[in-house]
Amino acid sequence: MAKNTQASTSKQLTFNILSATTFMDYLRKFIVVDANALLELQTNNTIVIKSFTTNRAAVKMGSLNLVDIFDFDDKVTPITENIKMGVYYVETLVKMISIVSEGSSDVFLDIFYERDDEDEYVATSMNVYNKDLKYTFKCSSKKLFKHIANDVLDKVFATDSSNFSFDFDTIHLKKLELITSVEKGTNIEIKLSGDQDDHELFFITKNSKWKCDTSIDVSEPDTKITIQKDYLKYLDKEEYKIYINDDKIVFKSSQTDTNISFGAVAGDEE
Repeated sequence: MAKNTQASTSKQLTFNILSATTFMDYLRKFIVVDANALLELQTNNTIVIKSFTTNRAAVKMGSLNLVDIFDFDDKVTPITENIKMGVYYVETLVKMISIVSEGSSDVFLDIFYERDDEDEYVATSMNVYNKDLKYTFKCSSKKLFKHIANDVLDKVFATDSSNFSFDFDTIHLKKLELITSVEKGTNIEIKLSGDQDDHELFFITKNSKWKCDTSIDVSEPDTKITIQKDYLKYLDKEEYKIYINDDKIVFKSSQTDTNISFGAVAGDEE
C-alpha cells in the first residue's frame, strides 16, 4: 500500500514494507563503497543509488523496483515527483528497518519531502514503524553528497567499444578472491592471450597466474587491463557479464539491475 498526502509546504508518502530483507540487502550493496548514500525515488517506481570512490575510479549504480519491497495495489497513488533522500550512515537506517521488522508483519515507511530552492523534491525525514515502535530518521541535505551527471554515468558504463567480454559467476569470483587472498595490496592483470578463434583468459598477480575457463566474446584479441585488487570488495556475490575496455572494466550483473565500473591502474601499458 502507498498513499500520497500533502500539507501546505510538504508532502508525505507512506509505504507498507512487504520485504524488509530485500530492502536492507539493496541498501547494504552500496555501503562498502560509501557509508552514505543519496537515494533517488523515481516516478517509474524504482529506487536508485549511485556510489563511487573519491577519485571516481570505482563507480557502482543500482536500481530496485519498488514492487519488490513495497505493497503496491490498484489503489496506489502514482509517485508524481522524483525525490532525493540524503542518508548519512546507511547502516543506521538498515538497523532501524531490521529492528522494526523483527517479528512484525506490518511495517511501514513514511517519507516526508518538500521542494527545495533548486526546484527539486528532497526528503526531510523518514519514519520506520510498526504498531508498537517508531523510528524517525532525519535526512541530510543533498548538497552534502557527491554527484555524477547521468551523461557521465552513461560513458562510465558504456560497453560498445569493449575489447572482449566474458561470463563470470559466483564460483569464479570466489576462486579469484581465494587466489589473491595471500597477496596484500596487489594489482590484478586480466589478459586475453591468443587470436580471434583460439584464446585463453588469465588473471595474473605478482605471484600467481590463473587460467579462467569461461565463455568469451572477442572483438580485440591479445589485450589486457590491470585493476586494483582492493576493488574486488565492491562486487556483490552475483553472476556478471564483464566487459574489458582500454581504460576500464565494467561489471553488469545478470541477477540484479546493478552496474559496476573500475578504472584501469594508471600507467598500465599494452
